[in-house]
Formats: sequence, C-alpha cells, structure tokens
Amino acid sequence: MKQKFGMNFISENDKQKLEKTKIEGEGAATTVVEKLNKTMFVKLQEIEGKREKATALERKLSKMADGPKKRQITYQKQQEEAMAIKYKRTPVDEERALHEAYQVWGLANSTRQSYFL
Repeated sequence: MKQKFGMNFISENDKQKLEKTKIEGEGAATTVVEKLNKTMFVKLQEIEGKREKATALERKLSKMADGPKKRQITYQKQQEEAMAIKYKRTPVDEERALHEAYQVWGLANSTRQSYFL
C-alpha cells in the first residue's frame, strides 16, 4: 500500500525487494534521495531481467528445429512485441520513462530546496 502523504512513496512490494538487494553492512536508507536511488536500482534490475528473458527466448528459438511449436512461439512473440510497442512497454521505453521521472523529481527537489534556502 502506498502512502498518500509524506515523502515515502515506496510500496510494500518494493520495500521487500529493497531488503533482498540490500548490500551487506550497509545501513538503511536515511534520506529521500537514497530511498529513490535504491528503488530506481530495483526497477532497473526488473527491466534488465525482462531484457535477458527476451534474449534467452531468441536463443531458444534459434536452436529449435522448424516446426509448429517454433512457429507458435514466434507468432506469440511477435504479438507480444506489437502490443509492447503499441503501449510503450518495451524495456527501452520503461527505462526511458524511469530516467525521465527521476530527472523531473530531481529538478522539482532542487527547486524546492533552493526556494527554502
């Protein structure tokens, strides 16, 4: 559940993922920037996982003999790629959106900090 107020917008699922990826000996994130960086790291790992999964499927298809199973998987892959492109859900698009959101947040945060100084 995401909190509606305050600076902590990390979901419970993301918190669990952060605990799994926490480096040994490193303390908990204390600032908003550290929390955001760790969350961004987790999201980028998910995107990399999707990318690796796609390349593994490509390798698997290249090794398969031509037949109905290969054509079925190829057709399914083409349909998924078409939907991903249509709704901008490719790993590249997701990564771009994540970086843009991070930059917007950084600009808003720096503007807010300069306003209070």
